[in-house]
Amino acid sequence: MNNNRIITRMNMKRRNCLITIVLFASIVGCSNEKTKTNDFESKLIVSLDVGFADKFSWPKNTVVDDVTFLSTSDTTLISSVGKLVVLGDKIYILDDNSSRIFAFDKSGVALGVLNKKGGAPGEYRDLRDMQINLSKNEIEILDVNTIKKYNLDNFSYKGDAKIIIEPEFIPQKFVNVDDNDTYYVWCSNPVDYQLNNQNFYHLVKYKDGSRDFYLKHMYGSVGGAGDRFHPTYAKGVYNVDPPIGDNNVYRISNDSTLIAYQFKFSSNDIPAENLKTAMRDGQLFLSSPYFKSFQNFLETSEDIYFSFIGEDGKGYSAIYNKANHKVISIGKPNSFQPRIFSCDEKYFYGFIFPADLKLMIKGNMIDTNNNVFLKGLDIAKIDAEDNPIIFKFHLAASDINDK
Repeated sequence: MNNNRIITRMNMKRRNCLITIVLFASIVGCSNEKTKTNDFESKLIVSLDVGFADKFSWPKNTVVDDVTFLSTSDTTLISSVGKLVVLGDKIYILDDNSSRIFAFDKSGVALGVLNKKGGAPGEYRDLRDMQINLSKNEIEILDVNTIKKYNLDNFSYKGDAKIIIEPEFIPQKFVNVDDNDTYYVWCSNPVDYQLNNQNFYHLVKYKDGSRDFYLKHMYGSVGGAGDRFHPTYAKGVYNVDPPIGDNNVYRISNDSTLIAYQFKFSSNDIPAENLKTAMRDGQLFLSSPYFKSFQNFLETSEDIYFSFIGEDGKGYSAIYNKANHKVISIGKPNSFQPRIFSCDEKYFYGFIFPADLKLMIKGNMIDTNNNVFLKGLDIAKIDAEDNPIIFKFHLAASDINDK
């Protein structure tokens, strides 16, 4: 592989990571077919004591259980990671730059590529999201306003889901929360349409031929590369990023939409009068000297990892232990950490592109000997041209108070 391809891949990935402003909503339910009342439960309120200078680091009890080096070839070269799913002994990666989905086994060996972009029957025009359904041995993909299904083993086309997503909704992400095809679809519309439609909702639930609407438009939400629906420790239960100005963590499942947690900043929370800045000037909003925009709520049975934005658009991370009701670490990352993208009942999963890792090492930005994720790796054997490195890790419960 040549250097020009490496530069192209890095540039595409950087563009994919640019933060954009996408109008969002506050959770309120309604339906064209019936009146919908949300199911709310008593939420756990967590106070976040954080300053702009505070540093985040993974605690000493962080255990890296497995590191997977994905095989790299001309036919399996990944240029960007739009979504990454780990299920059982398989790894699936959606490359939104190339409109392909790659499958690997747990040792990193490539198993196949779903590459059916086109206009013929069984092909997709715009690969926006994917979902793995192990019980039906299917991979589902969001294509414009339809959800297409393919065989998980050989990627043969099996048909479309029995739902029709109105094109004007502009669907971006989706999740199938059970084996009976209960779908939640995250939708976005042009800014001018949203600003003049106070009854617009971004989250649509499709079940048994009916639709229910949630997340009414208010101030917007920070968007960009990544998912809208984040898996939790429980099968079929997902956390949804809250809108700007809303510090609740919303939880969806087959039969409920509720508030699970509420996180409150003890200082530097964005004032209400500044919230509308997000719609007028996204960059001004991101650079404002406040904490804002919770994202990426990943919840295991013991811990919650999430991120948010501080002054000058800088990213912050936090880890909260549910058993001890304690924020273990919070602030701007002070050392290398992989991009955390998923979790299951026990483990978190993250990845890093070797090209980025090599650049950070060359710039003396990482102490590889003392970094919990890198100290056991033979860095010299990692090639900058290789596919992403996958990390599987957890926090040892017995030492949860040990920083």
